[in-house]
Amino acid sequence: MLSSSNYPLWGGLLALLVWGLFEWVSVFISSRSPGFESLVSGRSTTLVREGSLDEAALRRVMLSHAALRSMLRERRRQDLSEVGEAVLEPSGRLGVVRRKPSS
Repeated sequence: MLSSSNYPLWGGLLALLVWGLFEWVSVFISSRSPGFESLVSGRSTTLVREGSLDEAALRRVMLSHAALRSMLRERRRQDLSEVGEAVLEPSGRLGVVRRKPSS
């Protein structure tokens, strides 16, 4: 029952309004302050550079070797030597750039 005496309808609507206002304010501030955006959204982390794995970065983002290999396979990279750069984005997606062949 939506309008029972224990849970009035206006209370739920007020909560939705406050949440929407909070979301709008955080997006507004994020669009004008890179520091606040970084705090709220997070930062991207480079995990692989020129085929070399950054172990400290892997530990910092709490990602296992197996999980990284799985994410690389999803991006059609079987071996670290094929990777020029692999960046874990704040959204959780892995961006991979192919390594340039050495001449």
